[in-house]
Amino acid sequence: MSGKLSAFVLGATGQTGKAISKELAKLDTFESVTLFTRRPIEPSQGDTENDYSKFNVKIVDFDNLAEKHAKDFEGYDIGYTAIGLLGTQSNAEKKRVDLDYLVEAAKLAKAGGCNNLSVVTGNGADINSKFFVFSNKGQIEHDVAALGFERVAFYRPGWLLGGQTDNLPLANRLTQPMVNFLDCSRKISIDIPILAKVMIHNTLQPVTTPVQIYENKDVHKQGIELTKATKKTK
Repeated sequence: MSGKLSAFVLGATGQTGKAISKELAKLDTFESVTLFTRRPIEPSQGDTENDYSKFNVKIVDFDNLAEKHAKDFEGYDIGYTAIGLLGTQSNAEKKRVDLDYLVEAAKLAKAGGCNNLSVVTGNGADINSKFFVFSNKGQIEHDVAALGFERVAFYRPGWLLGGQTDNLPLANRLTQPMVNFLDCSRKISIDIPILAKVMIHNTLQPVTTPVQIYENKDVHKQGIELTKATKKTK
């Protein structure tokens, strides 16, 4: 993929969304980036190392996306979605945010000309699972894949490590250091900055298959390769 690109990020205020935004800020390949949020934010979200002048923030009503914001999703080359709830919300609420909001946004982006979408779902995603957390993620993959993007990539990370933990539930904040120590080989976890790098790198490669699935181990392996390649060029 060549030329100057436009991208949007859905879920920009979460740990993964912030990391994706930070990586996009570093790349001249992208000439404009839109962050879709529910509330006003600064595009940099505290990052003082990178230039966010090409970023803009659009506040949207996720409960009425099609009615109010169809035009806001027009004209993007690439989309990145990392939307999702953490904590003790009901299954109905998690379905509304994780599935309904995301699928509706994907529909609008596709209708608006976007044909390259990356979606963070999660380890164990399986539409046929008896456990809601996994079946909901599997339903996301099923519904988004059915929209017919030229390329849609689903990322299934395990424990997400290395991001800002201030807004995480207490259980997650307490568990992160333990997982980081015990899973140094990253078999069941992934560093969030690595996930973001891999996602963006893959969207810029030629399309080999319309639907791509990256398990945690795939992201970790590719992250190592990208790190080595970066060191060689320095």
